[in-house]
Amino acid sequence: PPDFKTKFHPCRLSPRVMDMTEEFGQQNLKCMPPDHEPWCPFASEGDYIFAPIAMEAGLSSNQVDSLLKWVHCISQGTASVMLCNDAGL
Repeated sequence: PPDFKTKFHPCRLSPRVMDMTEEFGQQNLKCMPPDHEPWCPFASEGDYIFAPIAMEAGLSSNQVDSLLKWVHCISQGTASVMLCNDAGL
């Protein structure tokens, strides 16, 4: 029987992989198709980048919601930010 069973996140739509110890992790990367959405299971690359920043900062749920609302306003052009770094805080 296989020693390793790899089950992917449902968003990847990849079949389960079963490997023996000597084969595990030995895939030929040149033969593998490129992953066009490496940020999966996040909806977008921006979400993927934002999540660890919010987690590492220890933001509360309310703080994350407020920050995301602010980012949305900036992206819609209804607000602007002139800060470039933490020096202006």
